[in-house]
Amino acid sequence: MARLTSKPTARWRGAATPFCDARLPFTFARRALALCAFTVALMVSPRALAQPEPDAGAAAETTAPSVEVTPSIAPPATTAPPAVQAPAPPPPAPASSPAPPEETGFGVAPFVVPAYQDETSFLLGAAAVAFYRQPEAAHRRESQVLLAGAASLRKQFTGLLSPDLYLADDRFHVGGTISAARFPDRFFGVESRERLSAEERYTPIYVEIEASPKIRVLRNHYVYVGPSIRYQYADITERADGGLLARRTVTGADGGSTFQLGARAFWDARDNTLYPTRGTFTEIGFLASDTKVASDFSFTRTRLDAKQYISAFFPRHVLGLQEVVELRTGDAPFYDLGKLGGSRLLRGHFEGKHRDAQLAAVQVEYRLPLFWRIGAVAFGGAGVVAPSVSAFDRAKVYASGGGGLRFAPSKKAPVNIRLDVAYGDEPRFYLDVGESF
Repeated sequence: MARLTSKPTARWRGAATPFCDARLPFTFARRALALCAFTVALMVSPRALAQPEPDAGAAAETTAPSVEVTPSIAPPATTAPPAVQAPAPPPPAPASSPAPPEETGFGVAPFVVPAYQDETSFLLGAAAVAFYRQPEAAHRRESQVLLAGAASLRKQFTGLLSPDLYLADDRFHVGGTISAARFPDRFFGVESRERLSAEERYTPIYVEIEASPKIRVLRNHYVYVGPSIRYQYADITERADGGLLARRTVTGADGGSTFQLGARAFWDARDNTLYPTRGTFTEIGFLASDTKVASDFSFTRTRLDAKQYISAFFPRHVLGLQEVVELRTGDAPFYDLGKLGGSRLLRGHFEGKHRDAQLAAVQVEYRLPLFWRIGAVAFGGAGVVAPSVSAFDRAKVYASGGGGLRFAPSKKAPVNIRLDVAYGDEPRFYLDVGESF
């Protein structure tokens, strides 16, 4: 049975729902980065390319050196021992079992992603990733550059260019995105302010540029720290008549520009960055914008994303846990607030239906193989949004749970296609590629 994999942290570099990220709706494209890298790494992995090793007995028969003994009459004990002919060199290995070649260097791999969820309806994404694979003995991480795009039946589209580079023997890491999107969406108000009894439809256009160069600060651990810069432009082109956005009662109702500076750090202790089965991954980032510096909004955002993977109970069973905390100060635009729901964080709720300045959520997922290339998961989670940290204890807790099936379509690149059924505010279905976290 092909290995059933875990989704890396990143959204398309792993971590939220297509078109509905807490900052931007570009995570459908971002998840392609981790998924494409996962596919590529397994396709070029020496383990994937290696042929089965020959039987030990057969190997002994073909490789055991022969020793020729010349019969002779034993000499007296006082004489020197007779010369023994040196062993003949072993014959060459059979041509039928050569050592597997080590695949290194540059390569390009395509990826096609069909998906469905309430926020987007049916959509189709395509991506190409250029990668550089280090020699296995070097113990270095792969670098890749992603070009991705997606479109849905609701006339939503997104495009993204994202480098994820490890340089100078992994001493430096460079990450970032250049992305653009247009998608009709639904607004339900802000949790602690005016809430809507019915959804309010609107159409935004987003453009984002983000970069974060980092340096490795611990020699024996993958810990990286560095500055972060982000620019976002938003334009709300269509609004429902008489709604909150049309009345301009919500920050960001007309869109605007956001220029942010800050820092980011992550610590990666997973056994594998592409399909972890044990270990932890923790990332923290801080960004700040001010109307005095090329921005229409003044606010800060601190985000913590912590994941843990445990090999549980039986072979290939994995228990995954995730905690996400987002804290903001100032007056952020409504599209840059913390959001619960979607196919990634608290499945079973429409993404963005519950949003506010502060967010905290936890979720757990148990993954197990069934038969052939089929696996199953059970998951649950809970989260809150609030106007301030002190209001967390009074905020309503939103919970959800469900289960799903996994199918690994390829033996060499077992990226899972997942079908999840979750219940939060109502039953919801998700057809996607890759794990939720």
